[in-house]
Amino acid sequence: MFGNGRTALRGGYSISYVNDQELIAPENMLEANAGLQGFASATGLSNTLAGGLPAVQLPTYKVPLTVADNYATNPFNVVATVDPNLHRPYVQQYSVGIQQEFLHTVFEARYVGNHVVGAYRAFDFNQVQIQSNGFLADFLRAQNNGNLAVAAGKAFNPAFSPLIPGSQTLTVLSKFSGRGDFSDPNVVSLIQTGQPGELASYYQTNGLNPTNAVPLFQNQYVLGADMLTNYSSSSYNSLQIAVRHRVHSGLSFEANYTFSKVLSDGDGDLQTRFQAFLDLNNPKLERSRANFDLNHMIKADGFYELPIGGNHVLHFHRLDRVIGGWILGATWVWQSGAPFSILSSYGTLNRAVRSYYNTANTTLGGAALAQIVNFQMTSSGPVEVAPSAINFADHSGVTAPGTANFTGEVFSNPGAGTLGALQRREFSGPWTFDIDTSLSKTVKFGERQSIELRGDAYNILNHATFYVGDQNINSITFGVISSMFYTPRIMQFGLHYHF
Repeated sequence: MFGNGRTALRGGYSISYVNDQELIAPENMLEANAGLQGFASATGLSNTLAGGLPAVQLPTYKVPLTVADNYATNPFNVVATVDPNLHRPYVQQYSVGIQQEFLHTVFEARYVGNHVVGAYRAFDFNQVQIQSNGFLADFLRAQNNGNLAVAAGKAFNPAFSPLIPGSQTLTVLSKFSGRGDFSDPNVVSLIQTGQPGELASYYQTNGLNPTNAVPLFQNQYVLGADMLTNYSSSSYNSLQIAVRHRVHSGLSFEANYTFSKVLSDGDGDLQTRFQAFLDLNNPKLERSRANFDLNHMIKADGFYELPIGGNHVLHFHRLDRVIGGWILGATWVWQSGAPFSILSSYGTLNRAVRSYYNTANTTLGGAALAQIVNFQMTSSGPVEVAPSAINFADHSGVTAPGTANFTGEVFSNPGAGTLGALQRREFSGPWTFDIDTSLSKTVKFGERQSIELRGDAYNILNHATFYVGDQNINSITFGVISSMFYTPRIMQFGLHYHF
């Protein structure tokens, strides 16, 4: 910039078209269709050969098979397709930075960003319906009936009871087989825990809605109607500061610090690229920190030739070949923890298999919540949630439905027909720290042969670095850390002959 060769301004822009699982993702969509194949099976076979073989009814084959035909033999029937206008995604990358050289060292500060456009994502158009058909309103009446029964000293029973004041007649759930089949403990449990989305799916897939008396899916003959298309996008923005020292007096090193954020509306870590929406009617819920987002990263590496032997002050001519030429190297990483969510995963709006990212509710604000969700070492091991917010009875984050909150309870499952209020990947795990070192020496024999002595130590300080994944308040291991980010210290030694 100033004509002295010591200051440089650099910038760049590129567009890269990427292979976003262009074979596997479409193949997965097409293979999800049942097509012309059919299966017949019998379970619980107990006859012997002497007693005669049990009869297995052959399915009726016909061509073509309709979607309704496949659904009749498989309530989990799926139809899937690929967007005919599917095109290759691309990434725009841009950067601008300034470099300054000083005493054999280059200092650099730069902005680096990228934007992914049209990444592949497949999702389900046939989301379970619980509102327009009156199912949710009747579900809430059934749940209230059960709670009133418990208050009257009886077992939880969603059915209308004229003997319990406030109990209401059910107008929608009564249309299902067995008038809602409240003798089924699974049905009762889903009502008690407030999961109408999963209950609607349970009714449909278990043949309790045979005449489609209550339209629970827009397409009644499939459980999922999936399509692969160019939907997802992501953005990366970062400030990067780097220092690089070229080899001088036996020393070379580089270090950098990155402050960044990655936002995305899809995980993008499945080869099939399939990821259903938590709520098809509110796709904005999908955008959050990416699961690989690390806000702060400090890294360094380098080597130093020990000033012993040869032309160094510390040398002994007869031993120079032994004591000289040793090189000490190291890499150093210190970075913020990976993001994670505090989840309910209850099917309160959508069916449970689509509700993994349904978060929990909380009574706390940001500052108070940060005091609860943080790394702590307890007598029973490392945790990411304060022991006061964990139910001592079963080690979950909530009490059973219909029971009083435990002292210190701050999380709860979202109510029927709602979604959790916590942001997806709102929290970050503990910082990770690691130092790897090496000590090596090469002894040459002529021009073409050498022997290398080498010792490596990974995580030389044996520092425990913990990894925190998504936490579910209904799990009996809520808040418990059970994974390590780096392995414990490993040391290895080698002798290599090169020729």
